[in-house]
Amino acid sequence: SIVSAAWREPMPGWVDNLNGPTGIIAGALKGILRTLLCGRHLKADLVPVDVPINQMICIAWRTATKPSSSIIVYNCTSGGVNPFRWGDFEAWGYEALLFYPSKEFFWYPGGSMRTNPYTHKLAQVMFHSVPAHLGDLALRLTNNKPFFVKITQKMHKATK
Repeated sequence: SIVSAAWREPMPGWVDNLNGPTGIIAGALKGILRTLLCGRHLKADLVPVDVPINQMICIAWRTATKPSSSIIVYNCTSGGVNPFRWGDFEAWGYEALLFYPSKEFFWYPGGSMRTNPYTHKLAQVMFHSVPAHLGDLALRLTNNKPFFVKITQKMHKATK
């Protein structure tokens, strides 16, 4: 399972980093993430961060109160019980982008999922790398510190 933002605790939507699905939404919201290599029909086995944390607390309590001579293995997944597909994630994320627009964006929010690695790589070059280099060039010409290429490289590494 992929750990995502909190369901209820400490508050709905809480997250302390931009890794995983939260980073995808943040990148799309800012218009930086324009393409993702992923099938819409595939399961997005997402689990809110507070669910496995609460499960670990319950397991610790059970282990302390009812010791066992054998090793018990616990799992915390959602794919089999409540399947959520990447296409659902894309639709939900797009609704959120329109409902909660960002004040700071590089390009109009959006993007698309691709299943062909070659068209995805071409889209990465056209919609990620070229604009990042042009943005950094504009920053250099105005005596500002460039950062778009660095962000783009991190994003490509995170979405492999």
